[in-house]
Amino acid sequence: MKKHLAVLATVFLLLIPTSGLFAAAQEEMAAEKMTFTWLGGGWNTEIVDDSWAEQQIQDMFDVEIIPVNILRSETDKLNLLVASGDFPDVAYWSASDRYGLYADGVTRSISESTFRQYAPEYTRRLDEDFPWGWNYNLVPGMDDEYYSTTMWCVVCGGGIDYAPQFRMDWLEKIGMVPDGAFDMFPEASEVIDRASETTDARGKYHFYPSHPTLDWYEGVLRGFLNDDPDGNGKNDSIPLMLYGHWASHRGLMEMFGISYGRNLMEDGELIQATISKNYRDYLKLLAGWYAEGLIDPEFTLLKGRGDAEEKFRSGVAGTFMMHYIYLTYYYKRWDSLFQNVPTAKVLMTLPIRNRDGRVGAYASDLDSVNSWTNYVVGAHVDDAKLAKFLEIYDWINFDPEQQVFLRYGLPDVHFEWNGDAWASRPRMKEGVEQGGGDQGLMVYPHGYETKELAALHGLPPGAEIVKPVLFDSITDIIIFPLRFDPQNRTNEQEVRKNYGSALKTIEDEYLVKAITGEVDIDSSWDDYVAQWRRAGGAELLAEQAKGLLYGEFMDGNIVY
Repeated sequence: MKKHLAVLATVFLLLIPTSGLFAAAQEEMAAEKMTFTWLGGGWNTEIVDDSWAEQQIQDMFDVEIIPVNILRSETDKLNLLVASGDFPDVAYWSASDRYGLYADGVTRSISESTFRQYAPEYTRRLDEDFPWGWNYNLVPGMDDEYYSTTMWCVVCGGGIDYAPQFRMDWLEKIGMVPDGAFDMFPEASEVIDRASETTDARGKYHFYPSHPTLDWYEGVLRGFLNDDPDGNGKNDSIPLMLYGHWASHRGLMEMFGISYGRNLMEDGELIQATISKNYRDYLKLLAGWYAEGLIDPEFTLLKGRGDAEEKFRSGVAGTFMMHYIYLTYYYKRWDSLFQNVPTAKVLMTLPIRNRDGRVGAYASDLDSVNSWTNYVVGAHVDDAKLAKFLEIYDWINFDPEQQVFLRYGLPDVHFEWNGDAWASRPRMKEGVEQGGGDQGLMVYPHGYETKELAALHGLPPGAEIVKPVLFDSITDIIIFPLRFDPQNRTNEQEVRKNYGSALKTIEDEYLVKAITGEVDIDSSWDDYVAQWRRAGGAELLAEQAKGLLYGEFMDGNIVY
């Protein structure tokens, strides 16, 4: 609509006299506002031109925004946009592609001095809280030019993703509740969940803020198998739910010092976890458990986590490796379990400690600086427009009010506070769309958490209790890679594209065969490793060896 109005205004100006008052009016009306073509952060909803959020930005900075309405899922259209030669002025873009955009001359770099001058709040927070974040988007060979902005998420990194979750009522039945476990919701309080409903969650969720020993864990599995924990008079309970995929083992294999997808040094060589001697030992442990009947005998038939989770919800299984966040009532993850078994309770513990003292954890986000998606700037954008964009970026993401307004709208107009104003989670009003729509909410901010937003709504109810354990003091047990490639300077992604499917098939098939006893682990191990290397594993390791040393990078150094 705004482009049609601009054309009509131009035609009108050509028709009126060019002297006196009319000449002055013509001169004023002809003064063009700075215009931005903008591919925003709307995920899979239409981005509406002249939305409420867009108008807030335009009025504040006296600019015009023309949204580029391509959904994040429309990869073919995004590729065509790059190839068209008509790349937008600014674009919210995925990390895996932004390096190629710069190398192909599609986007421009941003100097550190420009960031500091025009986005002072962004640079202050990066300096003070995440100084290593400057390294993520550094242009090769430069020490002060960057591909893009860098994001952070204060509640993302440094916390475990998966941990054991048990049937607490079964532990009570077999007399093996760990000393120190506590009820997450002991009072009859209403807990706000993800859908902004309220439910009384008392007595349902429990937490043990320590690492159970492997001996205790095996004792629990055997008790679940042999001691009739569900009280039906039969020894038909499933002690451990797994499914035939490596993700089933997150939170369990880490007690052997390995984590799927992480590389490590073994016998002087960089290798993947899935061909390490520690992984072999882990498979032997599980093969023994399977032979003893401690693992779901049908785990090879389950298609994925959803199937395994559904069996756990049905009430037939005693323990399951699951994301820690489901300990809270925020996601209502175990509602169907409580409906199927009204007396059911859930306990989560920290990761298990091996007999040799090792304990480890998996984390999908290795640190709080999450550079998966950032803003890039088109190569055609001049310094003046870049400066204006950074001013806008600083405002929409770090202004105390706009952090909330451009995500949720205005209080009492688009949302209501669940409690005290500016001290509780916003609850959207009926009919208000968050992620696009006429309001344009969540389209222009980068979408990740600052400290203020985290304090407002980032942590689900109940998580505050376990936060010191899950976030603040857990980093030392996360299994980090030895080398990684956050700047995408190696050909690892190309190798994964070419060989990743074949490698995963080899890993998954051997995982199942080893656990079920179809193959003898000791006699088949060398052949498995050789097959993995021949199928592209050798190429993958060669590329990973070119990556950055993770520990050095986190210390602020770029060391290859």
